[in-house]
Amino acid sequence: MGEHVNKDRSQSDLLSLIGQAIQSLQQSIDQLESQKQAEGLRHLAQVIEDIDEYLVRLDEDPLLQLAAVDPSHLERSLHRVQDDLGVVIDSVRESVS
Repeated sequence: MGEHVNKDRSQSDLLSLIGQAIQSLQQSIDQLESQKQAEGLRHLAQVIEDIDEYLVRLDEDPLLQLAAVDPSHLERSLHRVQDDLGVVIDSVRESVS
């Protein structure tokens, strides 16, 4: 079950995205600590992909409407997370080359 939980399940709200990201990040850490870089990088890349999928439907997130969250601020923040994860991926790749 190391595979990403159900790819058909959409990241319909921010809480789902956060929960799935935490799970993928923990799996990534476990894999990287076990010297399984390819698997660890796959989990990091999955978080980036999940954020992309969420951002496509950002305006449909009912949680943002209830919490009066500024979607443009959240989008910028999530892009920064993606950028940071990209730096980590590049760093791990360089260290194993």
